[in-house]
Amino acid sequence: VLPKHYWPNMQILNTWKCGNTAVYLDKINGSFPEQMLHQEFGYFASECRFGLVLDDTVNTVLFPHFHYYEFVAEEELESENKHYLQLHELQAGKRYCPYVTTFAGLYRYNMNDLLEVGPSFCNTPTVHMIQKVNGIVTMTGEKLHERQFIEAVHAAEEKSGLMTKFFVGFSDMEKSAYHFYYEFADQSTTQEQAENFTKLVDEELKQTNIEYDTKLYKLANRVIDCCWLIDYECSHPIKTKLSTIMLQDLIIYQKKHAHPTARILFCNG
Repeated sequence: VLPKHYWPNMQILNTWKCGNTAVYLDKINGSFPEQMLHQEFGYFASECRFGLVLDDTVNTVLFPHFHYYEFVAEEELESENKHYLQLHELQAGKRYCPYVTTFAGLYRYNMNDLLEVGPSFCNTPTVHMIQKVNGIVTMTGEKLHERQFIEAVHAAEEKSGLMTKFFVGFSDMEKSAYHFYYEFADQSTTQEQAENFTKLVDEELKQTNIEYDTKLYKLANRVIDCCWLIDYECSHPIKTKLSTIMLQDLIIYQKKHAHPTARILFCNG
């Protein structure tokens, strides 16, 4: 029984649709009435409300007079001499991290979010969430974004025809290598197919992240140490574990041994 069976006249569903939440959209496809509008929730947080979504896109129209915004361009996030840009200085298509000053007392508060600027509404820029700024793993300077990993897995799904229900990636700092785990929709998928799937993910990452190729392959001479095919009986306790402990202190259980230095790259499912 799906939501459309309970609420056949449902008119609007308001959820987040961008950032990492986008990976769940396929899972609810066909679950709601066809005439229903599925609207983006908008970019806001407990610190403040940034704006409203006024159409059927994922772009939030920022409130230009309610808060004072400053932005640091993505390429300057690690710079010691950051340039703080004002709202009117944003450029469509570029990515920034916002700093906000509010009536509630926050001053140049770092939201730690990576936003992409969309088309302007009249003369006010719009933005949508890409990911958290700290959603990056780097072992030899490759700076692999969680978004790149997600998109690489989806690209591998399209090329291979294998669909995942759950996937997670970890970096092993001691070995300078990544460990990938998958639960495929087709439970008859073999370990060999999973390894070939990982090769597709790996090739996609090399295409989208030049430093992943040059710094990991050519300097560390090692990237993917192993990948594991997991089934529901295995993935369910992994998901439970992920939801109950601190991700930064996560210990990965691989068959009969563990990697205590592993750090999470991304978990979906």
